[in-house]
Amino acid sequence: MCKIARTIVLLSFVILIAGCASTPPGNPITNIDFYHDINKRTGIQELRLPPLGTKMTRNIGESLYEQLRQFEYDTYTVVLDGDTEARLHDTTIKTNGDRSSYPLYAWSSNKLKAFCIGNVVIGFASVERRNACLIDTDNDGYFDKAAYGNNDHLYPLQNTVRYILIPKPPTLGQDYFRYLVLYQGKVANSIKLSFREFKDDYARPAFTQDIQYELNGKGDTEIGFKGLRILVHNASNTSITYTVIDGL
Repeated sequence: MCKIARTIVLLSFVILIAGCASTPPGNPITNIDFYHDINKRTGIQELRLPPLGTKMTRNIGESLYEQLRQFEYDTYTVVLDGDTEARLHDTTIKTNGDRSSYPLYAWSSNKLKAFCIGNVVIGFASVERRNACLIDTDNDGYFDKAAYGNNDHLYPLQNTVRYILIPKPPTLGQDYFRYLVLYQGKVANSIKLSFREFKDDYARPAFTQDIQYELNGKGDTEIGFKGLRILVHNASNTSITYTVIDGL
């Protein structure tokens, strides 16, 4: 009778292979790529906040308009939801409540969502290098199968593992520009706006201008700076209501 149990420590996983069980056959898992969401846009996107044509109200010191370029991704990280114990044959996979996020992978040609980890240390007397993956085969938000050291065979889990996807946040390029318009209040029948241009998250003094505009006392007033056009509906010492009709 075999009395030695094998233990696999795998980042947030503890995988126990009990009894006389042998390691599932197969070579290290290969050809695993990041999961890409075909419904998401990637690349440089220009944001205009608020969108053109949207009527807004802002208080003194708040931004009336912001325009920036950022790079958007179609990938995710994945977090396993709480403590979970999943079983496949005589192997037990325990997730010790680790709330860290790890890259989301795509499994095989079906591009199923997968949680994959490498550099697994197996056994007490010897060390082998293998990969293991948890896989969502029906796209329901639960990992229900496991792949372990074999690209082709999936082991059913007795207990499914719920997971949470976190979209990779957009990033700003090394030489990005960001434009910001701040409301600075009303003096008599005029309003004051501050136009600021940022580069690499720093305000550029040469590209910061404070301008005062006289309002039309009989209706809306159109004001502009470079290509920006704002229609001011009403303004007070505390707030302004406006619509951005064209951006920079």
